[in-house]
Amino acid sequence: MNFVTRERSAAPDVIAPDGSEVRLLAASSRGSMAQFTLPPGAVSKPVAHRTVEEVWLVIGGRGRMWRKLGDAEETVVLKPGVSIAIPVGASFQFR
Repeated sequence: MNFVTRERSAAPDVIAPDGSEVRLLAASSRGSMAQFTLPPGAVSKPVAHRTVEEVWLVIGGRGRMWRKLGDAEETVVLKPGVSIAIPVGASFQFR
């Protein structure tokens, strides 16, 4: 077994399709973590993942997350300590 340790990079590793900055964190064969950020006042592009379910934890800043899956739709206030799940196939956008 190999233990995985990764230090968060100061600069983004990549820019996601929705426009957010991505810093890759530890990963294993069954899961991974990443930090996503937007500059103040920015709005991500709406996207939907076909094969990935995500769980988010807000660690700083404030914003809003819109999610829609089928007939279910909601907008949630984001602030430190709030966690949300984004199911496979759900459209979402955050600011």
